[in-house]
This record gives sequence, C-alpha cells and structure tokens, in this order.
Amino acid sequence: MKNITPKYWVLICFVLINLGVSAQINNIYKIPSDSQVVTLVEEVYSENSEKEIFNRKARYNFIKNLLQKRIVVTSDKDILNKIEDEVYLSEVPVFNTFNASLKKPLSFNLTNFNPLIYNINWYDVKPHYYKIDNQNLLLIVFPQEVNNTTER
Repeated sequence: MKNITPKYWVLICFVLINLGVSAQINNIYKIPSDSQVVTLVEEVYSENSEKEIFNRKARYNFIKNLLQKRIVVTSDKDILNKIEDEVYLSEVPVFNTFNASLKKPLSFNLTNFNPLIYNINWYDVKPHYYKIDNQNLLLIVFPQEVNNTTER
C-alpha cells in the first residue's frame, strides 16, 4: 500500500467522522415522498416550478436529494449542546425570489416543514446547523459531498 500523506489522512478522518455522526443522529424529520417533494417545490417556486426545477433534471435531482437525504431535524441534547455558533432558523431570510408572497411560518411545525422556504446555502461543503426557536430542536443540513446515512 502506498504511503498516505498526512493531508489525505485528515481528509479521510473528516469524512469518516461526518459519516459516523450522521449515522447516529435521531432524525425526526419526515422524509418527503417524491410527490411531496413536488408540493414543496411548488410552494416555493410557484408558477416557475416547471421552468426552474422540473424541466431541469439535474436541478430536480439535487433538490430531491437535498430534501430526502441531507436534512435532519433532531432533539439530541448532546448535539444541541455542542453547537457553538447559535444561528436560529428564524434569522434566516425567506427565499422568495420566485414567489413574492412566500412568508416564513410564524412558528415551527415539523408536520408541514418546508426547508426550501429558507435562503440557506445548500451548496456549501460543510454542514450547517440551525437552532429552532422555542424548541429543543436542531436543523442540520449536510453538504452534498457527504451523503447523510441516517436510518430513516
């Protein structure tokens, strides 16, 4: 076996740690079915849904993967306590570029939660953590390079 440089060991460890952490998280986010993904997209993109998402296979697959594999909502106290940068979901602006009437919900409801409403950097290479106001919940958005392996 070839010698692996320290730089690659760090990268390998980072990936394995992220995979291990995501596999152990108790996810209470209900993974949307394909038809529910369509509904979530239509809420945010409105009459632009076909043009911006559904007629672009790669973009639709990206959003579907995001909603079905990269989002976790957890009440795990150990994870909540480890988050140093407290960013609350209520502080994130609405993504209303395609639907000017789109508004943030007044309170968080897991049953009808649509992550696409929020202007979150879905393309970042690191996970993002958002505390959910007035609840002991944390929204985690995993990067697209590391698939979330949480049992669902």
